Amino acid sequence: MEKERIQYFDLLKGVAIFMVIMGHIITICIRGIDTAFLFKLIANVHMPVFFFISGFLSYKEGFAMPNMLKRARQLLLPTVVVSAIWVLYFPHSHLQSPIKSTFAALYADTWKNGYWFTLTLLEIVLIYTLIVPLLNRCRRLWSSSVLILAVWAVLLILCEILPADILGISSFRLTARFFPVFAAGALAARYKDGFGRLCAKGSTVTVALIAGALLLYFICWPWQFKSMTEGAFGNLTVTVARSAFQILLAILAISLVRTWGDTVF
Repeated sequence: MEKERIQYFDLLKGVAIFMVIMGHIITICIRGIDTAFLFKLIANVHMPVFFFISGFLSYKEGFAMPNMLKRARQLLLPTVVVSAIWVLYFPHSHLQSPIKSTFAALYADTWKNGYWFTLTLLEIVLIYTLIVPLLNRCRRLWSSSVLILAVWAVLLILCEILPADILGISSFRLTARFFPVFAAGALAARYKDGFGRLCAKGSTVTVALIAGALLLYFICWPWQFKSMTEGAFGNLTVTVARSAFQILLAILAISLVRTWGDTVF
C-alpha cells in the first residue's frame, strides 16, 4: 500500500534543497560570503527543516521502534560509496580542493566533506530508538518534553567530556545540535492535531517570526552580546538559543508552506 504523502512537506523539502544548493554555490563563487546575512540565513534555515521533517516522519503510532538496519542502509551506504568514489578519483582529477581527499582525513573530520548529515541523522535516530520505551510511558506533552530535554543535556555533557578524536569521527557535536529539533518533530507528529492548530494561528506565526528573528540575530552575531556569551555558560547560551530558533523556524515554515501547499494542490 502506497504511503500517503504530506504535500506541504514535499514543498518544504524542495525549498530546503534549493537553499542547500544556493548556499554551496555562493560559498564557492563569492569570496567572503560567509560573513554576509544571506549566507547566515541560509546556513541556519535549511538543515533544521530537514531534521524536523525527519523527526515528524520517524514517529509512528505509539512511538514505534524504527527499523535501524533499514535506516543504516539508507543513510550510511550512499555516504560510504560516494565518499569512496571521491577519495579514489581525486588523485587523478588534477583538482585543488579543500575537501578531504584521503579516507583517514575524511572520516576523522566532523563535516565529512558535507556528508555529516546522514551520519548525524542515523545517530539521532539511534538515540531516539533508545528512548522510545521511555517516551511511551510519558502520557503528557510536558513529561515528554522534560525527557527530551534531559537526554539533550546528557548529549551536551558528552560533547564536553568525550575525546576530540571521537567527536570528530562521530560528528557528535552536530548530533547534539540537531537532536532537539528532530525530537520536536516527533512530538509534533504525536500531537498532530494540536500542532496543526498552533501553526494555523496568526498570533503563533507573529510570535515565531519576531522571536525567531531576534534569536537569529543573536546566533549570527553573538559577539555583540558579550554579557550573555562570555564566561562559563556563554556557549550554552548560544546553543539553547539556536535550538529555540530551530523549533520556531519549523513552526513558521510549516505555517507558511502549508498555506502555499493548499493553494498549489
